[in-house]
Amino acid sequence: MRRYFWVLSSLSLSLTILMVAIALASVLRSHITGLAASMLNVAYSLSGNLPGVFGRQKAALAFYSSSSSGLSTAATTAFAPTSLSTASRISQAQVSSSGAERSSKSISTMTTPEQNGAMPEPPLDSTQAAKQPELPKLSAEQFRVYNRLAVMMNQYHNHFRYTWNMLYKTCTSGSRPASMSIRGFISQGLHLCQALTIHHTIEERHVFPELAERMPLFRENDHLIAQHELIHEGLVKMENYLDACRTGERELRLPELKEVMDSFGEVLWTHLDDEVEQLGAENMRKYWTKEEILSMNW
Repeated sequence: MRRYFWVLSSLSLSLTILMVAIALASVLRSHITGLAASMLNVAYSLSGNLPGVFGRQKAALAFYSSSSSGLSTAATTAFAPTSLSTASRISQAQVSSSGAERSSKSISTMTTPEQNGAMPEPPLDSTQAAKQPELPKLSAEQFRVYNRLAVMMNQYHNHFRYTWNMLYKTCTSGSRPASMSIRGFISQGLHLCQALTIHHTIEERHVFPELAERMPLFRENDHLIAQHELIHEGLVKMENYLDACRTGERELRLPELKEVMDSFGEVLWTHLDDEVEQLGAENMRKYWTKEEILSMNW
């Protein structure tokens, strides 16, 4: 009888310890995730040894991803840009060299969620409106150099498209990807919001000012910056909603998340195309030499 009582006492104590451990793990996980998000600026500042400001963006996102267990390996690794040698193999058909065609017709076969229309084309300034003399055809090597920034930028943008499509498909179908928990789904959404915010901040601080010296659409208060502002409004709403779901303040309802995404999805997808189109070879050659483009160490 004593032995039976001792066994029951041991099992009861073990269950109590296990329950306490689970509760502590849940609390610690919540605090670690919040701390990781708040320390993104620290990761950015400590990664200055990486080449280019987008290299620092990659480090900051890697720091965030490693601290958020809900993020999938596929989503975090998809963000890292490929080498220039790999990027140079992207053909002219993938990043259009024609100023008359939108890059969205050639770069990606993905379609925007529930979109049939498009944002109005950015206005041309007086110098662009004037008829430009026809430039000589670029060789394959010249095209690769002039197009390098568009290729690089599109690699980042494809990560955003991939994650957006996953989130939006879940909202419309009501079914998450296989093996993805609700917490993991929420983490993916928060990761997208944080990644886009970092990406736009780097662009406005380090990339756009240099391009704006000669390219009007990159100037402050012009087309691309105006798109950033509209996108940021939507990202704030989306991040606030998902963070409330993460903390348990509200229940995740996919139709509600879809409504938030619809509020800025069109301008986001248009911006992802507009930006790459502006960095395309045929446009960049109007403003910069090959040597100047190669010196832009982003």
